[in-house]
Amino acid sequence: MKADAGPTLSLLIAPKQQTDLAMNHAALKRQLQRAESLAQRLAENIAFQQETIAKLDEGGHDVRAAKMFLRRLEAAHAKHVADRDRLSKELANHS
Repeated sequence: MKADAGPTLSLLIAPKQQTDLAMNHAALKRQLQRAESLAQRLAENIAFQQETIAKLDEGGHDVRAAKMFLRRLEAAHAKHVADRDRLSKELANHS
């Protein structure tokens, strides 16, 4: 192998790395948008479920199942908020 093959090889690899970074950036942005959307939708569902529980409780109905569902919504929301925050930091690091 020639001594100057290293720089030539790096010139061939560099465009691919730039393309990969651009694709990773675009993929991160899509994932972040999806996590934000899911977190927002779940926040709306949580608010609705809380209202539903209040109405059921006022009517003297059993709210145990509704509260269990609320806890599941809250857990899913926390997961998507954590994903959103992680992706946001990762995207900032790639910029």
